[in-house]
Amino acid sequence: MLKMVEESVEKKSRFSNQSSSIDNIIYEGHLIFENYKKDEEILAVCTKFGYTPEVMAEGLALFDELKAKLAAQKKEHDSKKIFTADVGVDLDLVNETFMRLLNIARIVFKKNVAVRTVLELDEKRRDAFPKRVAQMKRFYDNIVSEDILPELARYSITAESIAVDRATLDNLIAVDTNQEEKKADSKESTSKKDDALGKYLEWMGDFRKLIKIELKGRDILDKLEG
Repeated sequence: MLKMVEESVEKKSRFSNQSSSIDNIIYEGHLIFENYKKDEEILAVCTKFGYTPEVMAEGLALFDELKAKLAAQKKEHDSKKIFTADVGVDLDLVNETFMRLLNIARIVFKKNVAVRTVLELDEKRRDAFPKRVAQMKRFYDNIVSEDILPELARYSITAESIAVDRATLDNLIAVDTNQEEKKADSKESTSKKDDALGKYLEWMGDFRKLIKIELKGRDILDKLEG
């Protein structure tokens, strides 16, 4: 019989209703299918109750599908965390470059009401990401106009330097778009995992109940439990 755990691990029934975590579900499933394949007596008892090799293969296919969906979900989750970190770094950089240019413009155009209005220099900075980005885009679009840009030349602010600052914003928008796509992918992978888990648990639930009835009080139950 295949031993799946070290001797130092305290043995407990893996047919318990408390075995509800994903780790326990995978561990339990691995034990049952491996011990089924390795032990002729278990195979005979399962076959007697209608769990022929063909039926067990169906359950194993559901088990493999669940593991594949769990792996896909983990991959999406890890990728999402990377993009979340990227957005945090980029947002700091965008704020730093934007606020520097904004504060210089506030000083240069402190008496020019028309420019202050166009550049929204007196507007409250939005906290919500989409609104804040929209403000930044309008600012960068308007500050390079021929009526405004020349006044900033003495401070070494040129169309080229503004383009560099604007590039940090464009980079943030691109990363954020990727993050939103990752969120959608993560949500889809979770849905697929939940669907696979439901199908597997339904199959395994019936199997466990029926086999437990047949094996109750017999030593072979220990074999199937590992």
